[in-house]
Amino acid sequence: MAILVFIVGIILFIALVVSHEYGHFIMATRNGVKAEEFSIFFPPTIFKRRTRGGWQFSIGALPL
Repeated sequence: MAILVFIVGIILFIALVVSHEYGHFIMATRNGVKAEEFSIFFPPTIFKRRTRGGWQFSIGALPL
């Protein structure tokens, strides 16, 4: 049971950090800052995709 609580806690913490950083990304783009990439985690990159908005979304392998 304790390991399940730990895993759920880690997932919720990661979701909190990602949503916080996405807020920075949205506010920067709304205020005229040219954002080239929004990335979750650190490289090496596992997934990359160019969006219609012209910026790149990527997911890294190291969740630090």
